[in-house]
Amino acid sequence: MFAFGYAMVPLYYKFCALFGITTARDFVRPLEEPAGVQGRQLRVEFDTNSHSRRLAMIPSQQIARMHTGVVYSISYELRNLADEELRGRAVPSYSPARAGKWVTKLQCFCFEEVILEPGESRRVPVVLNFSRQMPEDIGVVVLSYTFFAAEEKVSAAEEGGKERVLSGRHTRH
Repeated sequence: MFAFGYAMVPLYYKFCALFGITTARDFVRPLEEPAGVQGRQLRVEFDTNSHSRRLAMIPSQQIARMHTGVVYSISYELRNLADEELRGRAVPSYSPARAGKWVTKLQCFCFEEVILEPGESRRVPVVLNFSRQMPEDIGVVVLSYTFFAAEEKVSAAEEGGKERVLSGRHTRH
């Protein structure tokens, strides 16, 4: 009976992973136990926006308590709601804007162009750290990602003076 009870936790996580069920383990978590004294606590809010109705971008947690000086991982679920391939880029922003100076991202889906097949759903990580030097007056940080879809190239005949978006950047031709 003891062995069965002991094995239940790992079996539960395997079951959830097999059927795509989100568990508390999927939410914001420190990647390593902090050594020594932890930094001060921050309230971190996760926000997402999309300029494409074809993409759903969902953080695994809306609000988290994090400590400065600790490396954390949070996952986002990206879903292509369209029947065609979706390409684009997520652009991060911070509020207050000056908080971005004290954020270090070690891994982020915003580093590269996102390509999702029709109907594809993918869980992507963001690994980050808030510096211990962050000013004391910053107690709440909002990390927001805005997704910009890359539009298909415009033919040379249509190009004359039109504005278009390529890989998330506005260009004028």
